[in-house]
Amino acid sequence: LHILNRMEECNIDLLRKYLARMQLNYEGGFSGRTNKLVDGCYTFWQGAAMAILNVYDHETHENGFPSKTDVQSGLLETVFEVGSDDDQGVDIDAIIHVDENGKLLGGLMYNQGLLQRYTLLCAQSTDGGLRDKPSKPRDFYHSCYNLSGLSVSQHILSENGIPVVYGSSSNLVRATHPTF
Repeated sequence: LHILNRMEECNIDLLRKYLARMQLNYEGGFSGRTNKLVDGCYTFWQGAAMAILNVYDHETHENGFPSKTDVQSGLLETVFEVGSDDDQGVDIDAIIHVDENGKLLGGLMYNQGLLQRYTLLCAQSTDGGLRDKPSKPRDFYHSCYNLSGLSVSQHILSENGIPVVYGSSSNLVRATHPTF
């Protein structure tokens, strides 16, 4: 619906409530359905859906939304101006560091610190790559969606383009688009 510019076709409030319930407090990651375990791929599927809703809210309900808005996607262009291949264009000293005990930081309506903690501590394989959950093997599918979700939680609607990062600055990944 976002790609078609038809977000009003769904009940945004019910969708937001459903997505918010899918982030589990203990693990910090998202589950795909009620009464299911956390799965690393939903870091993107649920996290990006919530990010799209948050951007939609900013576009439709707030005055003074930043002027650098990409009309086609509704997302801030500055999110994708991450600099050259050498340095990612981010001032490492300016990164907002968050942990699971801190207050909610960032512009998204889920706990970005908890989600990043799950990805970095539970979904990573010691042999490289990412996985569904600690008991599962790594694979390309879960590596792709864990990293994409991690990027969305760090960059989308971040204040003044400053990423929100769990733990060390070395955990920062490049920005990715939640829709495309």
